[in-house]
Amino acid sequence: MNPWYVCLKKRKYPNEAEALSGGAMQEILNPVKLRVYQCPRCKNWHLTKRDAEGILKHEDTNASH
Repeated sequence: MNPWYVCLKKRKYPNEAEALSGGAMQEILNPVKLRVYQCPRCKNWHLTKRDAEGILKHEDTNASH
């Protein structure tokens, strides 16, 4: 797989502040905790559900609301 393929599918933010703002809006629309990171490939900022080690974060389905 082309390493740039992932970047092509993701929304790109020019800086961390805009990525944080975009992430906050996404969390309002879909309450999933997102993390921002600077992409080593394209140097833009992206949002991810994964933690810093690349592990996908799952919500605790047993938690009471």
